Amino acid sequence: MNLNPQKTAFLFPGQGSQALGMGKELAFAYPIARKTFEEADQILGFSLSKIMWEEGDALNDT
Repeated sequence: MNLNPQKTAFLFPGQGSQALGMGKELAFAYPIARKTFEEADQILGFSLSKIMWEEGDALNDT
């Protein structure tokens, strides 16, 4: 994936479109994406990334 910050956008459709593992490849390939997930985990007070990448059942609790 070639990211150009001037022309890159990530769109996440609404409820029900989530899938286990989404965003994981991006987070491990790009340090800024990983940092963003880590910041979200801290702000939320729980690990959103763990839910997205490891806990399939919790991902559907929306």
